[in-house]
Amino acid sequence: MKNQTPQLGKLGTAFFSLAQTRHLEIVRLGELQEPLGLSANQEHQLLKRLTRNGFIVRLLPGTFLVPNRIPAGGFCQPNSNYLISKLMALYQAKYYVGGMSAMQYYSLTNQIPNEITLFNNKINAKRIIGSQKFNLIKVQSEKLTGKIAIDLKNDEGEIYIASLAQTLLDAVQYWKRLGSVPDAYDWIKQKANNNELVSELVQLTSQCSNIITIRRIGYCLETCGISPLILKPLRKKLTATQGWVAFDPNRPSKGKTNKQWRIIDNAEEPRTVN
Repeated sequence: MKNQTPQLGKLGTAFFSLAQTRHLEIVRLGELQEPLGLSANQEHQLLKRLTRNGFIVRLLPGTFLVPNRIPAGGFCQPNSNYLISKLMALYQAKYYVGGMSAMQYYSLTNQIPNEITLFNNKINAKRIIGSQKFNLIKVQSEKLTGKIAIDLKNDEGEIYIASLAQTLLDAVQYWKRLGSVPDAYDWIKQKANNNELVSELVQLTSQCSNIITIRRIGYCLETCGISPLILKPLRKKLTATQGWVAFDPNRPSKGKTNKQWRIIDNAEEPRTVN
């Protein structure tokens, strides 16, 4: 039995004719009833069928992304970057692409991410849009400064991705979510001769991270031979009452200690197996 290509039907054809005439990229529930002469239930069933058959993509409940032409074979799968730009615009969010996607972008890893991580100031959620998985992580707006803009093709706008310094910071700060320690320390050591990058990393760490991350990155940079003058913004964040912190949180908390950063350097200890 041959697989049948989904059919638009009369209402589906009318929908795409309307979308193309009005240059609609985004359609919301309630917007089709008057121009297409539909009841609320008919509109709901039309959008549900078009989504199920792959002609359009559901971005949010009641909000759909419409391709500029009827997709061949009835399957609409927009570029993931285009999805990001539209999704974040709907949330009116400050954001950047981070995590494994950013690590791969900067060739820190060859691992292919199975989801796109979006640090943003609006929502914590897991989303599947089309066939693409998104992990939305909500952080404070002031922690979203280390990013660069990337222009999309065909005048489709731009998206924001973490800068290299921000990617390194996140790899240490969000190590549990990203599984990025101890690799993050190796990446920092490999880039330690880049003065501009180190200065940005120190600035972002001082302004945007918690005290434990400040201590870990400060100690890591110190072991790379970075001068005390450059590390001064991080040292100013230290207080005399802090307890000890393991350099690698995946290993037992034993090893040589550094009094200034209050770090237990346990890099040589066997990793803890969960």
